[in-house]
Amino acid sequence: MYSSWQDNGRLIGRLKAGESGTMLNGVNVVRAPDKAVIRYVGPDEESLSLKVGDVALGYGIEADANDIFWAKGVWFAEWDEGVAANGHCGFRSGFSLGGCAIDIVEYGNRDWWVHIKSSRGLTGWVLAARYDGDKHWFANFYPLCHYGED
Repeated sequence: MYSSWQDNGRLIGRLKAGESGTMLNGVNVVRAPDKAVIRYVGPDEESLSLKVGDVALGYGIEADANDIFWAKGVWFAEWDEGVAANGHCGFRSGFSLGGCAIDIVEYGNRDWWVHIKSSRGLTGWVLAARYDGDKHWFANFYPLCHYGED
């Protein structure tokens, strides 16, 4: 755990295997956004003026597993399970109702830091994900964090 998500953060402690915590906040540090293509526009999104084939820029993930995008002057979120990577839709099939709606065709360069309070009472920042072009690294924070449920 670090004192800050910024470059000047110093190591303040370590999480132990099996230790739980509560997620307090998070921050996406974007050096270069992802490039994505919209593959499906649902009825709830028609008012956003987005069309199939539009290019969107990806700016990270929210704690509730929504990916954040920007296109045509509009910010919008897409549930992580509805986001494909290079045409691969994961557990869902196709680009339609029930399938993925947007396809990340080129990953940018960004980090996702989470601010947590450990079960021992230590509060600090932990690197949860790093995207650097085709290289990705993810920490398994879903079982660790209770997202404010306690």
